[in-house]
Amino acid sequence: MAEVKKVDYVSFALVNGVVGAIISFVLAIISALFLSALRVPFLSALGIVSIIVYPIVGFISGLIGGLVWALVYNLLVVKWLKFKVE
Repeated sequence: MAEVKKVDYVSFALVNGVVGAIISFVLAIISALFLSALRVPFLSALGIVSIIVYPIVGFISGLIGGLVWALVYNLLVVKWLKFKVE
């Protein structure tokens, strides 16, 4: 049985960032569809801008969140619990 001793910070953070960007992109498309259905020019433009802004914010927040979780895992959990993989 193999033991996970530590998690790579960069890999974990990048995976979290990409997942956050994908989820944010899907939510941005849904948001843009709802806002454009209201037929108000300002809200339609806001929906289009959200398609660009949401994934960027999702990637950055996922990246920071991934770094924090990897740090917590490497500093705390590894010292008390050993994660075993069969």
